[in-house]
Amino acid sequence: MEGIESKKVAVLCGGWSDEREVSISSGTASAQALREAGFVQVDLLDIADKDFVHTIADGGYDVAFVALHGRYGEDGCVQGFLELLGIPYTCSSVLASALATDKAMAKDIYREHGIPTPKEVCLLRGDEYDVVDLVGCVGLPCFVKPVSSGSSYGITRVKEASELADAIEEAFKFDTRILVEAAVVGTEITVPVLGNERAQALEAIEVRYETEFYDLSVKYEDPSKHHVIPPRAARGRRRARQGACLQGPPGAGLLGCLA
Repeated sequence: MEGIESKKVAVLCGGWSDEREVSISSGTASAQALREAGFVQVDLLDIADKDFVHTIADGGYDVAFVALHGRYGEDGCVQGFLELLGIPYTCSSVLASALATDKAMAKDIYREHGIPTPKEVCLLRGDEYDVVDLVGCVGLPCFVKPVSSGSSYGITRVKEASELADAIEEAFKFDTRILVEAAVVGTEITVPVLGNERAQALEAIEVRYETEFYDLSVKYEDPSKHHVIPPRAARGRRRARQGACLQGPPGAGLLGCLA
């Protein structure tokens, strides 16, 4: 690429979320990859550093590479900050980041656009609930998860009704809103989407694991242990999944690289 050696890049990582350490690992790897690609001026910045605001505002950066995970990094907060500074950044817009991070809002948008999503009940901290009613609504097994947390923090796969109250209590440690959601049993497939106005669905990836679900204990292991390309699903079904991943709402600003 021409001119990339003159571009000054700020790789943003760290922060205050439960996923801080994961973000630092991602940021370090991203900075190294950018240098190997030919970018010369690459700085790794922890947004939790007390001097971060002055560093990013006065550093003369051409672009910010967002390697943040979780709250403040994936939910539109840092994206809005960069918009105010006039610094271009990777991946999705403020609105798209906020909507995609909020699982409850995202599921409402999926349904509005005809994209299937499992049944769920959203609870706010302090809400009264009846275990029998919840099981009657979403069935068993089900998942209990924080609305806006990532990396599987606070998620429990519930197999028996007697486990539900403890799972709800655990999820509320990570957020003020949680989902009790029907489990989907079958082959798990993820489809990366790359691009901006003309997004492209890349090859589907089958996710395999021996744990009860794709939890934190396996999510950051060597991907070759758990990611299989192509999936076992028939080619036609894989194509259908790729097409479904491009059905997002127009104008939402889902840009860059998603999975």
